Amino acid sequence: MMSITPEKGKVVLIGSDVVDVVALPVQVELAKRGIETAYLNAAADQGSLLDALRDADVLYCPGAFPVTPQHMDAARNLRAVVSIYTGTEGIDESAATARNIVVANGQITENTDSMAEAAILMMLAATYDLAGAERSMTAAGMHAPRRPARMLQNRTVGLIGFGAIGRAVAKRLEAWNIDLLISTPRPQPPYPYGAQVVSLETLLATADVTCLLAPLRPETQNLLNRERLAGTKQGSIFVNMSRGQLVDEQALFELARDRHFTAIALDVFVTEPLPADSPLRTLPNAILTPHALGHTLDSKEGLVTAGLENITRALAGVSPAHVRNPAILPSWEKRWSKAANE
Repeated sequence: MMSITPEKGKVVLIGSDVVDVVALPVQVELAKRGIETAYLNAAADQGSLLDALRDADVLYCPGAFPVTPQHMDAARNLRAVVSIYTGTEGIDESAATARNIVVANGQITENTDSMAEAAILMMLAATYDLAGAERSMTAAGMHAPRRPARMLQNRTVGLIGFGAIGRAVAKRLEAWNIDLLISTPRPQPPYPYGAQVVSLETLLATADVTCLLAPLRPETQNLLNRERLAGTKQGSIFVNMSRGQLVDEQALFELARDRHFTAIALDVFVTEPLPADSPLRTLPNAILTPHALGHTLDSKEGLVTAGLENITRALAGVSPAHVRNPAILPSWEKRWSKAANE
């Protein structure tokens, strides 16, 4: 981490049961450095949040937490909104840019690599029916019937989205002798050996295993609607490691129930935590994990370091390490940089 001495300021931290493993260590370290902090749970009422923000310099929050123009206008001194992790879908980046507020995130290699490994873990668990094997062992010993396992090798894998995580997945699959298909709106070669960039519809119709890794943006909301899901290859496997809002969840349930999909593996859902009465929970061919499969100790430690660096730099008037709206940096640094104002 770069050695930077931050100015005194106030940091508002938004936590929850899921992100406190990162948020609370950041708060402890900030307090050691003499920086004022205020912690609010993500479920806090709007009045409490607006009150806390009035004299805040930095807001540190989950990327899915709604940060609106109203919040930014209430925070007269706000200079940065820092996402705890990579995603920033809840933060109104356009409003932040218009107000000369930097948006930063935890774009770290540990998180990318952990998510890539977790995505491949989901593919293998689904193709080998790991959950079915566990159930058969529990219920009736080694010889209970279950769905036959299939190798991932020699099959066609489709990646929807080819950002940092998609590339990390592809890199790890290069030696697996698979046919790799990629669907991305902004192709950026080079691609792994033998990979083909195809249309979304072609990928869905062809892939034996489809892995969704695209970011959640207005244009990707409900990307895999009922029609597109129905166009997936019969008997294929579907994995979602991105965001639940990219998929028509009811249509996905019905297709898995009717065995259009051999199996589905989901780490994300439209409503999180997944409701106890969700029909997805009734599917014997579904692997469900609570949006935490890729949250390793390695990524947690890296996110704490990245959060502290982003916050410290912002308080010092120095560009954070991972900025989402870099176009404003010249004007932002002119306003907040100590050197520029001496």
